[in-house]
Amino acid sequence: MTKSIWTMIILALAAAVWALPARAASSAVWTQYGAESFAAGALEGVALSDKGALQLGLRSRQVFQTSEPYLWSLALDGTTLYAGSGNKAMVFRADASGNFDEMAMLPGVGVSALAVGSKGELYAGVFPAGEVYRVDKRGKHELLAELPGRYVWALIPDARGNLLAATGAPAGIHRISPDGAVKTLMRSQERHILCMTLDENGNIYAGSSPGGLVIYLDVKSEKFSVIYDLDEEEAYRIASLGGGEVLVAANRDQMPAAPPPQPGNNPNAPQSQAGGRDEPLSFPVPYFVPQGGAPPLPSAIYRVKLNGDVRRLFTLPDPTILSLIKLDGTRFMAGTGNRGNVYILDIETRESVMHQLPVKQALAIAGDGKAQYFATGNPGAVYTFENAHNATGTYTSPVNDTFAPSVWGRLWASGDEPARTRLEFSVRSGNTGEPADGSWSDWSAPVKNLSGAVSSPPGRFVQYRASFFASDTAATPVLRQVNLAYLAANQPPRINELKVSQAPPRRQPPPQDSQDSGGAKPGRSGGGAAPPQNGNQQQQINYTVGALTANQEVVFSWKALDPDGDPLRFSLDFKPLDSGHWTQIEEKYFASEFRWLTESVPDGQYVVRLTASDLPGNPAGRARSAQKETDPFLIDNSRPEVSATANASGKTAVITGKASDRTSIISGLEYSLNNLEWLMLLPEDGIFDSLSETFRFELTDLATGSHSVIVRARDFTGNTSSAAVNFRVK
Repeated sequence: MTKSIWTMIILALAAAVWALPARAASSAVWTQYGAESFAAGALEGVALSDKGALQLGLRSRQVFQTSEPYLWSLALDGTTLYAGSGNKAMVFRADASGNFDEMAMLPGVGVSALAVGSKGELYAGVFPAGEVYRVDKRGKHELLAELPGRYVWALIPDARGNLLAATGAPAGIHRISPDGAVKTLMRSQERHILCMTLDENGNIYAGSSPGGLVIYLDVKSEKFSVIYDLDEEEAYRIASLGGGEVLVAANRDQMPAAPPPQPGNNPNAPQSQAGGRDEPLSFPVPYFVPQGGAPPLPSAIYRVKLNGDVRRLFTLPDPTILSLIKLDGTRFMAGTGNRGNVYILDIETRESVMHQLPVKQALAIAGDGKAQYFATGNPGAVYTFENAHNATGTYTSPVNDTFAPSVWGRLWASGDEPARTRLEFSVRSGNTGEPADGSWSDWSAPVKNLSGAVSSPPGRFVQYRASFFASDTAATPVLRQVNLAYLAANQPPRINELKVSQAPPRRQPPPQDSQDSGGAKPGRSGGGAAPPQNGNQQQQINYTVGALTANQEVVFSWKALDPDGDPLRFSLDFKPLDSGHWTQIEEKYFASEFRWLTESVPDGQYVVRLTASDLPGNPAGRARSAQKETDPFLIDNSRPEVSATANASGKTAVITGKASDRTSIISGLEYSLNNLEWLMLLPEDGIFDSLSETFRFELTDLATGSHSVIVRARDFTGNTSSAAVNFRVK
């Protein structure tokens, strides 16, 4: 079972705070606790454990600084420290007091590997020519060997006086004899062998890129095998645990894969992906920031056995682990980029503490059990940690958004203040998300003794700073949790949508005399002849419909929310369109749909007003409300009036008449002859646009005998009515 140093800490970089939900009537509490939350803030001189404890970090000391941007390699020989640089291939030398000099300038761009031989001679691997130089104590250098690779990533002296070298572009492991003869022990299809370490028998464990392979090489047989293929693309650093075990630091490729070639593009053009560049994925160049604010991919540390048993011990939020060294039996130190974080890791308890260097990258580590030295990038310098805590340090929280102007209450914290140590808290506030824009308040007077009132002015955004003090550098205050109470201004509800619609028309039961009302009745076919009587008679019968009246229910539906999460109560009022007087329909309503029965409301144009109130969640003095009105809508509960006459002559009849409504325009006409199918009809002026419409149509080729015509009219709101006229054809 694996353990993340801070489970899902990367997510916390985007959302690092937790606020206790509360309605607007009561205060809320912004709480920070745990490593996930604290990791989102800024640490200066402060260490953070995976248990979520902040304390004063180890005191760092700069041994020396160069004019170079990177010190890529480091080697320690007793009390003498060597550092290799770029972008010039320089070798620096320093003594225990920090006195340093430029020992040698080598041909090339950078010194990527250093090693000290058994006689005190210094070996330096230089890129991009893949050369190894031997440098004496006077700084005089000579070319020892040219290796079949552009990069020399690791140099280790073996027990027989030879020098082992790991190379990249192409990947391989080589043995260099004292006279400079090169023997290739292995070649790999990988691009780089980035790191290696020796076991008790002088055999080699190595890590590769971009496949992330952990490799074992038997030096005598010169045969190698892949122990494990990591999920990550790069096995960047490796350290021996003895007994057939190694610790491997693994990094992800932070650069996005190139999109597939577009039609017409050269598919063989260089691609920006792991397999398409010579440099290792963690090469210390300006750091790629993922688009869209996405956090960087995490790095990891694995425990790998020769038999293939692998356990992920730690997951670090930093994108790259750049250096790794053993401190004692179970503790290791890992340097990372690109925030200068250095972790002390216990591989048995699987606990960790994060310290910081004032640099971007901790590129290499060298130590002797008493002290560890870090070669760094941005700037190119050498640092060490002293066996004492910082005397002071600060932790600055991420900015917290309360989503409304807020007043601040009390701040209280959970932690320890041993003798001669103390914690102080200051708060600042503003109405933008950027404290450095000049509009925020100054830091408040300090809150002491882990509790006190906050004096910062009201604002929407807030941030606190915890200051750590210790007059005894062997002791440190510890901070585990911070709480800040606030009362946000009550925000009014929001009505995002208000719709009005009428329920579907409802059918009126037909009177006894269906001809007069247009009621349902079996029809006839042809020119008035009775249909044949048979078993399929029902299929040959059409039915007229009864009168339709628009449903007297008007339906209102809405979407409303309260930014503070308060429960809402609604009321509805109406008024005629041309009136200023509102009449209440409903009060203290809690659903989001209301059906209004309008049978007692006169026909006409109306407007309804919806009021949303958060009074159920607030005292009367703090409650807020919002209103929204509908567009004007028509209430028309009256059916049209229809009249019709028939004038028959021979086998032809002319039907004329009028349909009218008091409130809405006539929107449809149709007729049925002898209760057969309904046929659409236009008014005499050809368009439905008036409260009253006349109609005229002609029936021809009528059979001799009695006939019945029903004319049906429909108004704009769906009310229908009909009239029937009977006549004879002789």
